[in-house]
Amino acid sequence: MAPTYEELGRKFVGHNQVTIAKVDCTQEINRGLCSAQNVNGFPTVVLYKTGEKVEEYKGDRSLDDMAAFITKNLHDEL
Repeated sequence: MAPTYEELGRKFVGHNQVTIAKVDCTQEINRGLCSAQNVNGFPTVVLYKTGEKVEEYKGDRSLDDMAAFITKNLHDEL
């Protein structure tokens, strides 16, 4: 999934309402954050709005589907 996720990040570069980030939950330094966010499986994709966890993405792991999920949630705010 890493190549698709990196492409997703490139797709939203410059978009001031979207930040695509990744956290490696296998690294000791990140385990507390992952535990606090209830990340139990990898990869896990989570949508946050204004710093609050909204939902875990459960759809297809294709670029188009993940981008559509983000875009839909942007439009839901309008």
